Amino acid sequence: AFWKDNIDKCNDPARLPSGLTLDQCLDSMRIKTSTAFFLSIEFQTTGNLVRGFYVAALDRPLTNNMPAFVEFERDTQAMQRDVVVGQANWQQNLNNNRDAFMKDFVMRTEFVGLYPTSDTPVQYVDKLYLHAGITPTTSERASAIAEFGAAMTAADAEARGLALLDLTQSDGFQSREMNRSFVQME
Repeated sequence: AFWKDNIDKCNDPARLPSGLTLDQCLDSMRIKTSTAFFLSIEFQTTGNLVRGFYVAALDRPLTNNMPAFVEFERDTQAMQRDVVVGQANWQQNLNNNRDAFMKDFVMRTEFVGLYPTSDTPVQYVDKLYLHAGITPTTSERASAIAEFGAAMTAADAEARGLALLDLTQSDGFQSREMNRSFVQME
């Protein structure tokens, strides 16, 4: 309702910004609302995170590694389940949803085909960064590998998801993907 109201106010003469026609108001508010939504906690921690996982890790050259619409909707809705920013337990619900999504994503057939669970943690992390086209800092690489603790293989779904999250939250990935993501999500 909040996002829709930003645009709907143009249709209410009492709330129409002075000096703007209805068409000017609609154009302006659509741009401002879409930008605000893109930068919002709701989108950055759900839909944009989903997009980042696909773009960083999967091999889909015909779509720039973007998820299909059905995949994006399914995964984003799962991330948003029971999350209303500002309401009780929203952060815990978001964390639970994110953790469930990450564990599921890194164990999907397409993902495991590219990053076998039999790889060592070092192989897994290096493959992720290589595929994403990002050169990690020494500390980013060490942090992603450390998600596996003393494990000899990269079979732990939670660690796999956290290492991928580390990559998608890295400065290099974020700076490269911010504009791309904004354009693709428009």
